[in-house]
Amino acid sequence: IVCYPPQFTILILDRYLVGVGRRNENADADTRAFECLLMAMHNNSALNALKTSEKPYDVVRSAIVAWYYTIYESASAMTLAASGGNAEQHAKTARIWHADIVRPGLAIGPFGLHVNTLVANDVKSEIKTLRNGSNFRLARITRRCVGRCLCLRKRHCWLREMEGRRACPGQQRIQIA
Repeated sequence: IVCYPPQFTILILDRYLVGVGRRNENADADTRAFECLLMAMHNNSALNALKTSEKPYDVVRSAIVAWYYTIYESASAMTLAASGGNAEQHAKTARIWHADIVRPGLAIGPFGLHVNTLVANDVKSEIKTLRNGSNFRLARITRRCVGRCLCLRKRHCWLREMEGRRACPGQQRIQIA
């Protein structure tokens, strides 16, 4: 999800969440929330450390796992802090997060965008409402955008090296279908 960092300052978050009250005291849930938050921070630190890898292709799977667990542990910490809801299974954590954080409007956009059904006829209507007239499509992201993400310091591009290319794809404008 692409977001604009200034919309997530402490001041803006405080204003957005000013009316949210504390749940009833629950020492076990508080302890577990801090544990999840600590694990999320560890995974985020691992992601930051992986950025310095000389061969990012070698650590791409580890990066994906660290990214996933950063999100999962963060979501778990939020649900524990909000309601004390503790799911030991990932799918249940997602459902609790949706019920405790998204539905009550505690997630700032774009993270609060959601659909309530996956029934084809209904979901199309919900997505149309969420798009609010926007015609942006993820399929329009260009190889240039992707290439810029993949290019590393010293003008070295691991994708160029892997595919035997002369030019980095970050220098090309090819639409991804």
